[in-house]
Amino acid sequence: MLNYLNNAVKFTESGKITVDVDGSDADAAGIMLRCAVSDTGIGLTLDQQAELFRPFQQADITITRKFGGTGLGLAISKQLAELMGGAVGVESTPGQGSTFWFTVRVEAVATAKADVRNGPRRVAKHKNIGPRDWATLQGTRVLLVEDDPTNQAVAIGLLGALGMVVDIASDGAKATDMVRDKDYEIVLMDMQMPVMDGLTATRLIRRHEALDNLPIVAMTANVMSSHLDECLAAGMCDFISKPFEPGQLYATILKWVTGWGDTEAIFPPEICAKFESANIDFPTGIPGLDTRAGLRLVGGIGELYLGSLLSFVKQGDVCGQLRNDVIHGDIESALRKAHTLKGASGMVAAHEIGDLAAAIETELGGPGPKAALPIIDQLEAKIVPLLEMLRASLGGVPGHGDLVPRKLALTE
Repeated sequence: MLNYLNNAVKFTESGKITVDVDGSDADAAGIMLRCAVSDTGIGLTLDQQAELFRPFQQADITITRKFGGTGLGLAISKQLAELMGGAVGVESTPGQGSTFWFTVRVEAVATAKADVRNGPRRVAKHKNIGPRDWATLQGTRVLLVEDDPTNQAVAIGLLGALGMVVDIASDGAKATDMVRDKDYEIVLMDMQMPVMDGLTATRLIRRHEALDNLPIVAMTANVMSSHLDECLAAGMCDFISKPFEPGQLYATILKWVTGWGDTEAIFPPEICAKFESANIDFPTGIPGLDTRAGLRLVGGIGELYLGSLLSFVKQGDVCGQLRNDVIHGDIESALRKAHTLKGASGMVAAHEIGDLAAAIETELGGPGPKAALPIIDQLEAKIVPLLEMLRASLGGVPGHGDLVPRKLALTE
């Protein structure tokens, strides 16, 4: 729905955007919802519609250059809808607007509580996480908010054993300052501290919209349900019992820094079971590739991220092609390749590659396109070793580079 709405706003300069939600086929298994987003934007031809819902596809290069985007959002929307027993589609007329729709089968409940930014957050269950997954945690940026020296030492030892990078705040007030100054992936928050307790600190952190998605996990010896409800109401997303149990500590951190906690809190258990990816060995330690950030982009759904990686490594000599286009004056082709690489790099969290591709795109759009050639050389020096290491790491993975491997794409 958010992807449809973002696209509608992007492509509609005037007029209106309408959201319609209808339910049908109610039975014991649930209700089939049909959600549609209609706009009065630029519209699409039949040929353009045929290209949508495929990975890294947009209507044409003019749209890509003017409005940006990678063309991957609709493909992911299609996969998610199919996994939930539904489908996607579009109805459009050029110059008049478009209606993008999807159907999903959902469970009917008497009442529902919607998550809000400063309200309760549902604690997700742990999926099947073991030592083979822990390599993904190496380099995780953790803020430990804890006043007790003994607990600090134990936590630092456990986190450091897996290569996590830990900063310490001895009270909640310091934590509220530190999270604004540094990009942490997760906060482990003690409850009882001098100066400012964990609940108050969490409420203050949640007032900053930029920190809305920062996972804050309570560390508490009090596991009574009323106490845990307080944690969730303050804006925390999970809890870890004291004294620390290493397996629970690692599993909880991994769940939230890869985005899996958000997915498990949103989707029903039967859908999450299809997303399970405990048997995937993700590439780690590859310079220029942020595996955890890539997983967060797809809500921790390992098969989706693996599909993006498989697509990314199958590109040819993109630097040679870019260089050839520039030398021969085919700037339109070079722009298309640079923009596609920028989007694909963003989806796998190869940030440096994406930044270089963006710089090339900027130069190509300027008065002297050949100024892009030195940046293409820089790109080549970075992307060639990254792709070599990725191909070596993914060499044993079955699949053909589809957005989502066949195992996930099937809805049974």
